[in-house]
Amino acid sequence: MRNQVRHLTRFTLTAACLLPAAALLTAGVAAAADADANVESRVPVTLDGFALLAILLGFGGLIAGLLRHRHRLAREAKAAAAAAKAVVEESAAAAVTKPAPLPTPSQF
Repeated sequence: MRNQVRHLTRFTLTAACLLPAAALLTAGVAAAADADANVESRVPVTLDGFALLAILLGFGGLIAGLLRHRHRLAREAKAAAAAAKAVVEESAAAAVTKPAPLPTPSQF
């Protein structure tokens, strides 16, 4: 189940990052194809090459930050598991007791 959630999360993040980027690139290509036509824009800001590059860099930074956070969580989980294992081993070693000494003949 855990792997299914991981794959679903990875797919969702990938789709969430790639779909807007693909839409922007498609819009940019369509705008470049109609550059000669006199089309009135309803958007007050034009998305030139610099704006598209900034948007793509922003998405890249978002993905890099998510990956860095994921790796940090994995390292912390591994360290916590190692610490828990050490505590279990230590408590198991403390639980081992020495056998009682055999009685001497004078004790009978």
